[in-house]
Amino acid sequence: MAFSKRKRSDSGPKKEVAKPAPAPAAVPVKRSVLQTEESAFPRGGGSVLTPLEVKQVANDATNDVLFGISNKEESGPKTKKRKSSSKKKKASSASTTAEEEKATQIESLSNRRLIPGTVILGQVAKISSLDMVLSLPNSLIGFVPITNISKKFSEALNDSDEEDSDEEGDGIPKISDYFKVGQWLRAIIVSTVTDEGKKKIELSIDPAQVNESIADADIVPGMAVQGSISSVEDHGVLIDIANSKISGFISKKDLEHSKFDVSSAKPGQVLLLTVLSKSSNGRTVTLTASPLSKKVHTIENLSSVNSAIAGVMVEGTITEVRGSGLIVKIYDHLIGTIDRLHSGHLDSSKDLSEFYVEGDLIRARIISTLPHLDDNRVALSVLPHVLSLTAAGTKEASEALPVGFILENAKVVSYNIKTGLFFNVGVDGTFGFAHLTRISDDETPILNGEGKYRVESSHRARVLGYSFVDNVYTLSLEKSILDKTYLRVQDIPLGDIIDVTVSKILPTGDLIVAINDDLKGFVPALQITDIKLANPEKKFKIGTKTRAKVSFTTLFIFIIINIY
Repeated sequence: MAFSKRKRSDSGPKKEVAKPAPAPAAVPVKRSVLQTEESAFPRGGGSVLTPLEVKQVANDATNDVLFGISNKEESGPKTKKRKSSSKKKKASSASTTAEEEKATQIESLSNRRLIPGTVILGQVAKISSLDMVLSLPNSLIGFVPITNISKKFSEALNDSDEEDSDEEGDGIPKISDYFKVGQWLRAIIVSTVTDEGKKKIELSIDPAQVNESIADADIVPGMAVQGSISSVEDHGVLIDIANSKISGFISKKDLEHSKFDVSSAKPGQVLLLTVLSKSSNGRTVTLTASPLSKKVHTIENLSSVNSAIAGVMVEGTITEVRGSGLIVKIYDHLIGTIDRLHSGHLDSSKDLSEFYVEGDLIRARIISTLPHLDDNRVALSVLPHVLSLTAAGTKEASEALPVGFILENAKVVSYNIKTGLFFNVGVDGTFGFAHLTRISDDETPILNGEGKYRVESSHRARVLGYSFVDNVYTLSLEKSILDKTYLRVQDIPLGDIIDVTVSKILPTGDLIVAINDDLKGFVPALQITDIKLANPEKKFKIGTKTRAKVSFTTLFIFIIINIY
């Protein structure tokens, strides 16, 4: 069976890691010399070793015991000696653990680790006229520009530019007509840029890009593929999966079963689907929008490691259960890691070994490739809503705590030394998460389960948002965030008089003012004073504090206000 081979392959590397790096070379050398000398006397008799050689052998045996390099065939008394040398054994054990952690780290995703070429699973969180915001694993977010959707959508975009019509419905295609909040999509990172100190992740959901690495031989029942609608037919929809040899089809009945509005289907629309069956000639695949349907097969193997990308459901064997998560061996040539959050058991008061056992088979969905590593590793999730590609919980749960809401007693339930703290926020099935950089204004704390941020400690925290993929609220414990009056433009009521600081004077005489570190306002030149100023920079210098009245707001960081 394939899984027995995985165990053998697992045992090999572990033995190599367990050996201390500076393994003494003198021991095997002396043994080979002595064995050569003894071979001249195959039968019994007196010792052929000199007293000096006897002493050297005794010293070597002692070193073997102290440094843990003795053979498995050692006798009982030697084992007892090894126990007595507790200090050196502890040092060796600590070193081994550190090396094992380094060899196969259970990494949560972060802005620093995501690089161009990473294929990642996401959910639509917000839709605007020119782009779309995707919620990504581990409370990250990315942006899909209107030009990175699909070939058909881009064609519709180009056609709208060429047309000169004032009829209702014409013009730039609305992204909101093609997607809905909560929809799952496969995305690939195009670029990561830093804008005003914040890292912005640009994504593409174009099937031609996100399906590029899937081998033709792996487009089989059970494989997740992303496709765009090429045409709507009487009984179903033709899907372009960006493969010149294979086309896709999904029936209207299947779409309706998954609560997809068939009447809204239009060319260019992108869907994440699963292969249900493949034609005998291999040129057509029947797709489904219900990934956990009984008709869907489980992939038994992949011909290429490059086919193991975000969205694919896999089956593997648990090789390690740690406090930080799970290590899974997939199809003999892949390593999967599941962090504590995506294990489904976040509360650190319970050990993961209570829920998972080494050697057990497990089904999981790939949520991200990890190209920054060189060991064919992928990030996995076993969260129910990720496996089924549905929304987590209810709409009420995701909106129970609005952005800006302050929790007076958020209790720490778990922590990750590399990412941050997890909290009980009083909403069933949903936790809160504060990144390391969102815990304190003064410094980045060291999380070790003790001190101020120990498990069971309570803190004042503010809701910054909600992660659809993780089903957690993003929080901040920073005093500067807790003290802010407003966090979003839409939270500022029209007519409110607020304090602002002049941050920029435009050549037109208009002003850009700062409401806080994140929100800015625009003051038209005509709204600065009752009389138009010839030199507004003389009256309003950069850094000048004044009061203004809100007259109009947008969904962007700018609002239009009047100097009051």
